[in-house]
Amino acid sequence: EELCLHGFRAIARSALQEMGVFTHEALERQLNHYAEDDNVRAYNHMAHHMEERTIMMSIWADWLELVDDKGFVSPYEYGKRFN
Repeated sequence: EELCLHGFRAIARSALQEMGVFTHEALERQLNHYAEDDNVRAYNHMAHHMEERTIMMSIWADWLELVDDKGFVSPYEYGKRFN
């Protein structure tokens, strides 16, 4: 009944992964998850995977609109149109 921000992030991460369109690295970066240690992060201010992440957010928005208009559409089925 209640959804917190972290829960929404988890839903987004799961749905985007299920679409099968995006790399693991881009998905993790979109959620601001890092594999590097603190020293690497302190000096690494580059945005990674920006082109893929921009496309990801466009596809995410389009999927949300479709779900709002038509009802639930499986992320897996939706992602097939991009493969």
